[in-house]
Parts: sequence; structure tokens; C-alpha cells
Amino acid sequence: MSETLAKVHDHRLTIDISRCVTDELASFQRLAIAPVRHTSIVQMIAYRTDIDGLRAVSIIAVLLFHVGFDGWSGGYVGVDVFFVISGFLITSLIAADIDTGTFSLGRFYERRIRRLLPATIPVVVFTALFAAAFYTSERFFEYGQSLIAFTTYTSNWFFYATRGYFAGADATTPLLHSWSLAVEEQFYLVFPLLLLVLARRPGVRLRVLAGFAAVSLVYAQMLLRDGQSDLAFYSTLARIWELLAGALLALSPAVTERLAPYATVLRVVGLGLILGPVVTYGPATVFPGAAALPPVAGTLLLLAASPVRGDPILRLLQSAPAVYTGRISYSLYLWHWPIIGR
Repeated sequence: MSETLAKVHDHRLTIDISRCVTDELASFQRLAIAPVRHTSIVQMIAYRTDIDGLRAVSIIAVLLFHVGFDGWSGGYVGVDVFFVISGFLITSLIAADIDTGTFSLGRFYERRIRRLLPATIPVVVFTALFAAAFYTSERFFEYGQSLIAFTTYTSNWFFYATRGYFAGADATTPLLHSWSLAVEEQFYLVFPLLLLVLARRPGVRLRVLAGFAAVSLVYAQMLLRDGQSDLAFYSTLARIWELLAGALLALSPAVTERLAPYATVLRVVGLGLILGPVVTYGPATVFPGAAALPPVAGTLLLLAASPVRGDPILRLLQSAPAVYTGRISYSLYLWHWPIIGR
């Protein structure tokens, strides 16, 4: 996205999105699991409204960046926040099922399909009709290629081969934002298998995942050092450390238990580490690599903060508007760019 892309026209979201989205913890919303002294992963998967509030922070940052809102030039880091949240929640669910002996790869992938497909189909139909009506034949052909990449979750590699994320307005496409969805699904194609292999050795599991995360971060930084910023931005291998950061927190429930007395401090610092890059980063920032560490760390702190120790930030995250926005954040993300990035 360039500065030109940021100058977009006013738009309206007129779709009913409240029913399109179900988040990763929807099936666990009715769990009434209270925190206990020796917290297990199973006991950490109770629905947390503050995580929906954190999702709201993420999607608002992305939306304001894409509409060119002054002072939000680094709003694209909202995607990195999403990665960490996703890694935390999905890992919590997988690990809980593995611990109870109920995990099934088939059921996991079925659940992913049921979550993603209903919200994806309307976007495909809308963008296809728009492209058919208004695009030139050459641009329609390119849109068709991006559509294939979108539906096969290979968008990140398609857009790496064809354009940069901060390209000019003449390079816009309604499916550019799908690169991040592709990164997630490529990660989850392999990650559950890895957790299954390491299930019986929790200590080894943490070390292996931490090792993969470190290698991924170093790889991203090496790409940036070599001037391959587009590859660093789009590459799944350069991004999985962010998902793994959330996964490592999910697999370390004792850490969050020990940090519970410091929940307010964690939230203040965590929110600052996210909002700081939002207002100070821009298209010229060398990103992701080490520059993604502050928003990733901030997200981890907010996830680790106990949701039962109240403070103004927690009340804000748990407020009805924040929770509602977070619950529809996936649909907002799917729809915003086809409307403003035509």
C-alpha cells in the first residue's frame, strides 16, 4: 500500500456481517471454567471478551490505515496482532483436545472450513461481479489469477510475484488483503501435525517451537538485510514466528498464572507497544523482522494479562462496542479492502 492507495474514497459497509463470522472460541463460549491455582491449557480456553476487544484494536488499526487516516500510518501492524491472537487461540484449542484425547485432524480442518467458507463466498461473488462489470479484459484476467490464489490460500505468493503490499494505486486489487489469510492457513496445514508429534514431550515441544520461531525471525531479518523486503513481508516462513509466539504463550499456562498480579501493568505496556508502532511506523519502515517485535510483544502481554483483575483498559476491551467489533473483525477484514481497494 502506498500513500496514493491510502487516499481512498468514502465508502459504506452495507452487508449484514453479524452472522457471517464465528471465532475460534465460539464453541467454547458456554464453558464456565474458573481459574484455579494450577491452571491447565484446558482451563484457559474459556471465552474471554477482552480478546475480542483486542481484535477490535487490531481491525480498527488496519481500517484506519487503509482509509488514510492521519496519524495511523503504521496501522498495518494490526495484522501482526491478529497473527499472535490466532496462534494463541488455535493452539489453545488444539492442545486442549490433544490433552483430553479428543483431537482429530479431520475435525480440525472441517472446523476451519466451516469457519472460513461461509464468510468467504460472498466476498468472492461480490468481487467477481464487480470485476466483470468494471475491469478491462487485461485487469479482469489478473483478477482471475488473484481469485484462484485467494481460494487456494496461496495469495501471499501470488502477490509477492506480482506486486508489493505498498504498491501504487494502479496496482490495486480487491483481494490484496487475502495474503495474510493465506499465511495463516499454510501455517495451520502443518502446525497441528507438529503438535501431535510433540504431544508426549511438553518440554521438548516448547523448545522446538521456540527454535522454529527464532529461525523464522532471523530469516525475516536476513531477507530485509539483503533488500528482499517484499519476500520478508509475504513469506510464510518469515511470518510464522508471530503465530508461534501466540502458540508458545498458549502452551505456557503457568506463565500467565505467575503474571496475574501484574495484569494492569501488562495491559498498559502491551497496549503502548501496539499503539506506538501504529502511530510511528509507515510504508518506509523496514518491516516485518525486528520491527514487528513491539506489536507482537504487546499482544502477548495483553493476552497474558489476567481478565479478572479490572482496570480501565480491561473495561475498555470488554465494553460492548469493542467486543462486538472484535466479533465481526474477520468479516470486516474480508470486506473492507474489496470496497476501498478496487
